[in-house]
Formats: sequence, structure tokens, C-alpha cells
Amino acid sequence: MVIKTAELIGPALDWAVARAEGKKVLAGPPIRVASIYKCQAGDYEVSKPYSPTTDWAIMGPIIDRENINLIWSEGYPVKATIYRGGHVWIDSFGETPLIAAARCYVTSKLGLEGELPEELKIVGQKA
Repeated sequence: MVIKTAELIGPALDWAVARAEGKKVLAGPPIRVASIYKCQAGDYEVSKPYSPTTDWAIMGPIIDRENINLIWSEGYPVKATIYRGGHVWIDSFGETPLIAAARCYVTSKLGLEGELPEELKIVGQKA
């Protein structure tokens, strides 16, 4: 199913951020990101929860690196903006700064819409 990035929420939005970051994603929910570690016996893979839409420690560095501007005032959705040069600005909105920033980042990297894995189709839609 194709879904607009502006409509992604929860685990589906977390999944999209991980994909935009080039991470190996294990679909959920909950979303988990796989990491490869080396030891004397070889490589092994572990996974850890990944929720940039609720964790500033994950989304904060992306906001900083991508120069995402956040604008919010009480009673209105948060607006996130990325300037991509020339006359290109990408704007997204969300209920929280992290959701707005995540949607903006995903849109800038993956486009206005994309395909969701089966496991995320229901949880990735706005009600």
C-alpha cells in the first residue's frame, strides 16, 4: 500500500526514518534496528528499539545535522522545515516537534509517498 509521508504516524514513521537513515530495519511494531558487532568469534547481530518520534536522543542529532527548523505555538500543529537550496523548501506538520521533524526528514529523503511493509500498514495510517 502506498501512503503519503505526511500521514505517517507511530511505528510506520519510525520505520521510515530508519529507512531514510539507511539502517537495517526489522519491521514491527515495535520497530527495531539491527546492528552488527564484531567479536573474536566473528560477527553477531543484535537489535534495539528505534523510536525517533518519541526519543530526542535519536531524532535530535538528525534535526541538528539536517538543519531542520521547528516552529510551534500553542493550539497549532508543529511545523518543520528543511531548506534544500535554490527555491526548494520542504515543510511538514505534526502533533509534536519530533513527529513534524521526522515527517519532514522522511519527505526530504524518500519523497511525498512510499510503500509500507505489510506489518505496518494499519499502524501507519492516521485515523
